[in-house]
Amino acid sequence: KCLELQPDEEIIKEMVEITNFKKISSDQYYNTYLNFSSDGKKIIFISVRRDTNGDGRINQLDNGGIYIMDADGKNEKQIVEDNYINSDCSFSPDGKYAVYLSRRRDTNGDGRVDNKDAAGIYVFNLDSGEEQLLVTDEIYNKKPVFSSDGQSVIFCGWRRSGGNSGIYSVDVKTKTITELVPDLYENTSPAISNDGNYILYSSWRDDTNGDGKIDFRDASAIYMTDIRNKQTVRL
Repeated sequence: KCLELQPDEEIIKEMVEITNFKKISSDQYYNTYLNFSSDGKKIIFISVRRDTNGDGRINQLDNGGIYIMDADGKNEKQIVEDNYINSDCSFSPDGKYAVYLSRRRDTNGDGRVDNKDAAGIYVFNLDSGEEQLLVTDEIYNKKPVFSSDGQSVIFCGWRRSGGNSGIYSVDVKTKTITELVPDLYENTSPAISNDGNYILYSSWRDDTNGDGKIDFRDASAIYMTDIRNKQTVRL
């Protein structure tokens, strides 16, 4: 009811603080893919702030820049411009780097660059401002995250025609890619344990809806793979 009376920003701020919520970024933008730094002091996120596709709206179809700010909402800074479609951003364990997906080419040949195109995996040095391409968009990449030691990036990707999404590791320095979970099934949303020995992920492996095939319409289970011996258990 209070919001229907269109209060100013200061009154809204006081209202949300009473309810233990704190507004740290304006709702005039389209903000997504938020992540804390390991020490909890910084936040990284994607923010769409202009109508890049010319349809008269600011929404998920427009390009978003990558921003970092303090956890209290202060010292906001754009680190990657919205010239491209950026997503899936997060910090390295030491907070010195950011990893993210960026779609920059018309990889499917439909005459435009949008969310249907493949994305490259990029790493941004927050100290030097240098960006490097870690994995090219020649394959379809998703869900990149740093390993616990910061030496590699874990991601899922479709690396062969007609295959499923396997889970891979790419060395940040050498860019060498290692298979962690084979593409026998569709696998996604990888997370790595603190000791770096285990990969946790979702995988579609059973025909749960009875339509005679296994695909994204089925339910997914949670699996854990020991990277050292490739033994896998369903949790």
